[in-house]
Amino acid sequence: RICGFLSPDSRDMEAGIFIYVPFARDYSIFIITSSVAVFMIFLNMRAFECKILNSLAQNVIAIYLLEGVIRNILVDKVRLNKFVLGEKFIVIIIWVALVLMVLCTIIEIVRRRIFGQLEDKLWQAVSKINYARIIERIRNKNG
Repeated sequence: RICGFLSPDSRDMEAGIFIYVPFARDYSIFIITSSVAVFMIFLNMRAFECKILNSLAQNVIAIYLLEGVIRNILVDKVRLNKFVLGEKFIVIIIWVALVLMVLCTIIEIVRRRIFGQLEDKLWQAVSKINYARIIERIRNKNG
């Protein structure tokens, strides 16, 4: 394992090998303040278009969902343990992040090609449903 950096594990935590940053917890005043500040910055920004950013943004959810699984496979197969304490560690972290992004994006593109038309037809069918009528029927039945 990679000392909790790239692949946190309960064994690493039991051995005392992990990073603990008290100011980076979920409910820290610093996290909340910086989140609000970033939100306010982007709230006041003028909209812009960038094809590269838009194409990456389409895959953010896929990257978020697949990242953990692919990272564990990558770390186990490539055996990055030997690089943890070396001077190339930061380069390895950046490399792993880029490889994860590329692999997740490829998986998402393949998924879209396979299921894209099916998702479009399903969305069209769901959007035609009259939910108000269904809710009214349920209310009449129960009431």
